[in-house]
Formats: sequence, structure tokens, C-alpha cells
Amino acid sequence: MTGSSEMEGQRDLWGQVEAAVESKLKELAEVNSHLRRKIFDLHAIFEITRQLNSILELEQLLDAILLVATEQAGCENGALVVEDFNAELSFWRSRGFTQEKVWPALAKSGHLVEIFLRKKRAVSVSELEQILPSGSEEIVLLKNSGIELCLPLTSREKVLGILFLTGRVSQEKYQPADLEFLSSLVNNLAVTVENARLYQSIKTAHEQVHKTQLQLAE
Repeated sequence: MTGSSEMEGQRDLWGQVEAAVESKLKELAEVNSHLRRKIFDLHAIFEITRQLNSILELEQLLDAILLVATEQAGCENGALVVEDFNAELSFWRSRGFTQEKVWPALAKSGHLVEIFLRKKRAVSVSELEQILPSGSEEIVLLKNSGIELCLPLTSREKVLGILFLTGRVSQEKYQPADLEFLSSLVNNLAVTVENARLYQSIKTAHEQVHKTQLQLAE
């Protein structure tokens, strides 16, 4: 009887050990899968950034960013606003909207920009509804446009622009991994946008100097 009880106890012990090992292996497999996804995402971000870095014309660059972002997010429509040459968030480009929308300038001192400066990450419109005043112009604009996700382009504690994306074609919600990938991508592209703006301003200045020289020579 005693021997039978000992064998029963040993079987229970081994069962617990096997369950613990199986649980640990499953946990390690999940960690490995997450790391593989991270490596893949970082490689994708590096390649996308490298290719877009070669585009110096601002409008062409913004259109390319919108194309890449909407494809990566799995949505059809998106809009992107960046600083104009007066440092106002009023230079808009959009993709996928069926009719030409008139997008307003966004105040650099407004609630939306303040939220992005504080959070420094992707923010859903449903989250913004819990933060912004009820019926605010920003919420009305975003909801009327079908926007679900907002991602700031930040550099040196400044919001250089904001990317707006509609819901996914698949109707699936954006997952934390998607938000992390898109946020990293957009933050990397913020420097690219800043370089394009600098190039554009230098190009415009050179054209003005050349025009003035021609006028003086007449």
C-alpha cells in the first residue's frame, strides 16, 4: 500500500514537472516569435526609410509616405499634415478619399498637438474623444473623415506633422504590435520630412536669388 502511494506521488510530481516544462517552452516560443516579429519590423522600417530618404521633393515624399503607411496599416485612406515654411501645420496631402477634401490648418498650440507632445505615440480617435473637449473641431474633423488612428511625426520635442489613417479594410482593430510598428516607422520618417523641407527651403532661396540676379542684369 505504501509503495503504491509513493508511485502515485512520483507520477503526480512528474506530471507537475512536465506541465511546468511545457508551460516554459510555450512561453519561450512566444518570446521567440515576438523577437522574430521585432527583427522583421525593424528591417522593414530600415528599408522603407532608406528608400524614402532619396526623395527630396516634399510633395513627392509625403505622397510616398502616405502610400507606404496605408499599405502597411491595411487601410485605404490617409492624410498627412506637416509644417509649411512658416512653421504652421497646414501643408496637407491625402490619399484615397473619394472627393477632394479641404483640410484646415492645425494650431501648433492646439489641444491635438499638446496631446502628441505629451504622449509621443499613436493615439486612436476613440482615445482622443476621452481627452478633448466634447464637440471640439478636431474630433468633428477626424470623425467626419472616418479617421481612426493618429500618429505624430516628432523630432527634438517638436511635432513636425501628423499622419491620420482610417479603419482597416479587413475591419480588424489595430493591434498593439501594429501601433508600435507604425509609430516607429513614422518617427523614423520625421527626420526624412525635415530634410526634405530644408532642401525645399534652400532650393526656393536659390531660385529667388537667381531671379533677383536676372532682374538686376536687365
